[in-house]
Amino acid sequence: MQAVKTADGIWSRCYRWISWTITGLAVIALGLMLRGAFFAKTPSVAFTIASPEDGVTVSSPVQLAVTLKDTELGWPFTGRDHLHISVDGGPAQAVYESRVLSIPLAPGKHVIGVDLAGPIHASLLPPKYVHFTVR
Repeated sequence: MQAVKTADGIWSRCYRWISWTITGLAVIALGLMLRGAFFAKTPSVAFTIASPEDGVTVSSPVQLAVTLKDTELGWPFTGRDHLHISVDGGPAQAVYESRVLSIPLAPGKHVIGVDLAGPIHASLLPPKYVHFTVR
């Protein structure tokens, strides 16, 4: 005996196919939007540690100045970049505004690491380090 296909069975399969297709397209579209929003940075984005210079001897508090090219700092929820600053390999502190930082340090050799991070806290470029001595 041959099974009779009902309209309900055909429509059910069509509905499932359409819903999976729409879901798949939505996931692809979301992925492309997130890629564009968070990872499509201008290739010329750059930063440098302006002070202190590498290898110098300075007094405390140390004045850390970072120059930025083709980016602005701000809060991540606004879609702007920010800096992660680490002193002597310690935990990174986020900095959301462009200003000279005054960092009190004990006498001795120190290293400060600076990382330019995007809105989702991922590094946009390799971090940079400056080595110096506090008298």
